[in-house]
Amino acid sequence: MPSLEMARKLSQSALLALSAAIFCASLSSCGTILPGTPWSPVSKEGPLLLGNQRAQTLVRCAVVPAFMSKGPCEEAFVDHLNEKVAWLDVQEDVDAYLKRIPALAPWVGELRKDGTGVTMPYRREAPYRIPYRMHILTISPIVVLVTPNTNDQFNNCSAPEGEGCIPSPRTGAAFFYRAHIKAVSGSFVFSPDMPMEVTAIPSDSQHFEIKLPDSKLELVAENGNWKVQRNVRDR
Repeated sequence: MPSLEMARKLSQSALLALSAAIFCASLSSCGTILPGTPWSPVSKEGPLLLGNQRAQTLVRCAVVPAFMSKGPCEEAFVDHLNEKVAWLDVQEDVDAYLKRIPALAPWVGELRKDGTGVTMPYRREAPYRIPYRMHILTISPIVVLVTPNTNDQFNNCSAPEGEGCIPSPRTGAAFFYRAHIKAVSGSFVFSPDMPMEVTAIPSDSQHFEIKLPDSKLELVAENGNWKVQRNVRDR
């Protein structure tokens, strides 16, 4: 049988929890991320930047009472211009662009207008899932490399943490930004941020260069993978 003292403490805890819940429910902002909520750096590195540095990753979360589970959070990357690039903006910029890519369009779904998810395209024959892996090579501006998915590699955010990824809602796949990138035939690049055409990488290429407004992005084949570098262009 619990002692009277223990019962008293349990009653006080329950009362405090109930009071906090009522107080939280009375605030329209409870559980939301308010403007001015401070950002905190986390240890995981973001996408590649100019100078071959990796973007710092920042996180901020909604403030909720201690008895509640963790509230919603958002992430941002700090680019080489020292500006915050929202994780959600990167996701939407790339994901919304996929329908424009003929090779990818058959596997790209449509966001439902009522906000309940994505209507995926019906496919009568295999492959039923997108047969490509998508890699964010850099941000500011965003450049994406698409490679055929060989050997049934992980292609969503259940991939090992070291790869770093952003989910692609319209395909059910992901955009990887720290993964090893296989140098395989049938690869191509595109950018939702620049007026560049979808560009195929020659199958026998050992070096491929993409001109950016402030730099050059280079892919160098090493041991069957692409080594990615971003340096200031020669003038």
